[in-house]
Amino acid sequence: MPHDVNLAAAESGGSIRPTVLVEHRKFPRYSFRGRARAIVFPMRQEAEPLDCEVMTTDVSRGGLSLLHRKQLFPGQQILLVLNDTTSLVEVRWCCRAWAGLYAAGCSFACMPNKGPIAAAAETILPRQ
Repeated sequence: MPHDVNLAAAESGGSIRPTVLVEHRKFPRYSFRGRARAIVFPMRQEAEPLDCEVMTTDVSRGGLSLLHRKQLFPGQQILLVLNDTTSLVEVRWCCRAWAGLYAAGCSFACMPNKGPIAAAAETILPRQ
């Protein structure tokens, strides 16, 4: 149920009003729709990263939301390639939008200096 309902008011013949949802975001969101190359790093280290395409939907100073064809999990990391830059994001939440499509909220993360994520970033956009 998306809203809490005051059942006592409903039973006494009073009006039923949904609870007002309060926005808890630190930074405002802006529409940011477009395709981006993504390297999705698996939760298990022995599995291979998935090179694919995602759709971004909005962005803020703290992160972005995207659409992906497979379910993602909180803590999973994704290397996004947008124009000529790479950004590392970490999945905070993911839910099924409809069959074969998932929406995920991600926060921006610091790029590591070494390891598989740094190596992947280096192969995509070598330092000049």
